Amino acid sequence: MKDTHWVTLSLGMVSRLQFCVGCAEDGPPMNVPWYPVVLSQQKNPTTSQQGFPSVESNMVGLFEDDEPTDPLTLEYLVVHKMNLKVCSANVTRWRSSHRKWAHTLSPDILMIIVTFHASQGCGYVIVALRSKGVDFNWISLYLESGTGLDSPVNDLILSSLTQHLSLLQGMWVVGGDFNVLIQDFLNSRYEERWQGRVVGSGSPTAGGDSEIDFFVVHPSLHSLSTVRLSFDTPFKPHGLLTLDVPVHSLQLRVPTIRSVVSPAPSSFHASSPVQLVQILDVASQEESSIALGQWSRDLQSEAQATTGKGWWVDLPRRPLASHPVGGGAWTGGPMAIWDRWRTWLQTGMVPKSSEAFASIPPDDPLLPVLKDWVHADDRSSLTRELVPQVETKYKEALASQTSQNSESYSKWLEEAQNDHLRPLYRSLRADEQTLERPYREFTPLGEVWDALCDLAREQVQIVLLAKSALKERPIGLTSVLWRLWCKSRRFLVGQWLDSYIPDHPFDSAIPGRTSLDVALARQCSNESARVKGLHTVSLFVDINGFYDSVSWRRLCEQGLRLSFPALALCLSLRLYQGGRTVVGESQPSPTIFPGRGMIQGCPYAPT
Repeated sequence: MKDTHWVTLSLGMVSRLQFCVGCAEDGPPMNVPWYPVVLSQQKNPTTSQQGFPSVESNMVGLFEDDEPTDPLTLEYLVVHKMNLKVCSANVTRWRSSHRKWAHTLSPDILMIIVTFHASQGCGYVIVALRSKGVDFNWISLYLESGTGLDSPVNDLILSSLTQHLSLLQGMWVVGGDFNVLIQDFLNSRYEERWQGRVVGSGSPTAGGDSEIDFFVVHPSLHSLSTVRLSFDTPFKPHGLLTLDVPVHSLQLRVPTIRSVVSPAPSSFHASSPVQLVQILDVASQEESSIALGQWSRDLQSEAQATTGKGWWVDLPRRPLASHPVGGGAWTGGPMAIWDRWRTWLQTGMVPKSSEAFASIPPDDPLLPVLKDWVHADDRSSLTRELVPQVETKYKEALASQTSQNSESYSKWLEEAQNDHLRPLYRSLRADEQTLERPYREFTPLGEVWDALCDLAREQVQIVLLAKSALKERPIGLTSVLWRLWCKSRRFLVGQWLDSYIPDHPFDSAIPGRTSLDVALARQCSNESARVKGLHTVSLFVDINGFYDSVSWRRLCEQGLRLSFPALALCLSLRLYQGGRTVVGESQPSPTIFPGRGMIQGCPYAPT
């Protein structure tokens, strides 16, 4: 059975890399239908070479620099296989003799790294194989040699690859020449960041005692993949790594029960009659039970004479059941088709005409423009024109579908309330009704509050948390009454924040913003400056005991100048100016009146 596979080539940071994608069908090794993405730098890349189909000239041009490029799409027919054979090798320099050697390997995917292409010489290539809606991503990686993972070049490559891996859907495999020991890679915690698993041959891969060529696979492939190392290669010093992945149609094989069961025999050979039927502790000599027991015994002896009843279940490993891809046109709703067009325009992928225009009305004014875009050689100008129009169409279709869903649900709910859901709806509404005066049936509740008046605290408890061996951090546990009052007047502070934030973008002490936001913003600014070739200087100032050092006079003047709610400011200052009593071993100290500072734990203190 043959099926259509898509190969999407996403060139990340590419230079000295080659990636050949294909499928090794059963037959002579020289008939392997490979699809080389790029062979090497050649003066005439469109010339057909021995054993390879011709390569488009613009494909080799994509590797001229290290800038990310748009995805390419190749379509071809392959035979579904039960295992994928992936070969990865650093051949140093591609030679004509390597072609025959590569064909004799009969690989499904061949990742070749050459070390003479472009000036930088480091990077990675991502190739996505798609079959029946399942993506399998293959990444070939080459890092700078002799500098470690923390070097500027390798750090930039690994950061970009980490971002790509977080966005990938489906399984993935990263392989190639890492140019670092496998133990150093494990210590760097990139395995944890990528959420993958390292698999290697366990032997030196480049001469000496260094294992620098290995794979990092998706967690679901870790227990199923095997790696083999071979030095029977026409190049030195690196060996050939072969990764065997047990997949079928790009899907993992999982334990399943056989769908076909052998039919039961049509006749039985009568054995000795049954005198007593016993199941657990229940025994019976009834005629019908004896007949059923004898029939069951004869059936078991015929069908399961050697294995016994139920003790062995054959569980073959097969891929999960998937619906075959139909050859019909796309029949999704308007929102779905416009969402697809958004993806096609953003990625630059050209869709099939049969599924791209089937759901668009013939009288739509965008239909001829979209057809021109599909058949155009230069789509850049049309893309800029179509993106906002398709986005508008998508939003209109989304609003229409949302409205239809709401109307359909309202109609169903109205009919259900008058029919089978009416008792349930009444029961739910009984507890959800809002009372004008809640808790009228709990009149003694007020007496509970009156009984606790003598126990109410007028002071503010402050707990000293150990910040370090030399200093404690005082956190104020304000009373419930003060917190309730602050919460009831929170809307005033919220209105003040709405007017304060737009005029003070530099202030990070606002609700919803954390110190992590500031750190990430600084990191993004540094990375941007690094790309632009600028130097940045970060000044870190740690104000020791900030809350304890605030001047009340300055706080009052600043609050009034910024139009902070006066009542909240006044009561907060009165709270901060209250006396302090230190209690140690149940012995209170004389009252201490502070001269400055704010209480950490007050709802208004961070504002």
